[in-house]
Amino acid sequence: YISVTVLVALFVTLIPTTIGALLSAIGIAGMDRLVRFNVLAMSGRAVEAAGDVDTLLLDKTGTITLGNRQATAFRPVKGVTEQELADAAQLASLADETPEGRSIVVLAKEKYAIRARDMATLHAA
Repeated sequence: YISVTVLVALFVTLIPTTIGALLSAIGIAGMDRLVRFNVLAMSGRAVEAAGDVDTLLLDKTGTITLGNRQATAFRPVKGVTEQELADAAQLASLADETPEGRSIVVLAKEKYAIRARDMATLHAA
């Protein structure tokens, strides 16, 4: 049988290696948790900070990701027809070079037959 002194010495010598293994396992578990929620962490510190996070809110302006957002419909308020909204939305989006702005112009053209206008011929009332 192994003496108590030898067991204590064995446990004391194994503590540093056990801590290292545990830290790696904790880091991997944290990354796994983030990956399940489609979150990409760029550092170990971010993984540690994410341990206290219950809710993650992201804006869809392209600050964090570049999406492929496209206009699919115009939803007018009471007193405005879809045709009027499409006309105004297309006019407001003519100079917008973003994918979203271009998609509004295309939607108005394809769904409501509103042709693009020359900005130089437009005058303020």
